[in-house]
Amino acid sequence: MDGWNLIVRSLVADSVETGPAAGIPLARLPPNRGSRGRAARIGGRMNAHDAVALFQKALWTAVLLSAPMLLFGLIAGLIVSIFQAVTQVQEMTLTFIPKILAVVLSLFLFLPWMLNQMVRYTIELFGRIPTVH
Repeated sequence: MDGWNLIVRSLVADSVETGPAAGIPLARLPPNRGSRGRAARIGGRMNAHDAVALFQKALWTAVLLSAPMLLFGLIAGLIVSIFQAVTQVQEMTLTFIPKILAVVLSLFLFLPWMLNQMVRYTIELFGRIPTVH
């Protein structure tokens, strides 16, 4: 294990082992690879392909982290809408409380998974620091 991996592991492990995600195994750091698959040199240049791939990974991580809460809110809103249509109760505040409760419930259910995803992305991001010039 090289020096950067040890530094990143110690930084992330300190915050994870004491936080709510204690016990979640840290992702194994990927080897530092250049855009052509060979080991990256320290001080190498990041090309446009690497930058786009990094940005795509950030966006995909954001989509994955927000999806459970959005889906729970969508399902709660659909159930409340069907209930309102059946009973003909058109109270505007009736829709907000179940949606908020559903989002909070999904946050509590998926928080360990979400923290694990964020830690994995952070480890991967910190692992690429030596390859950026």
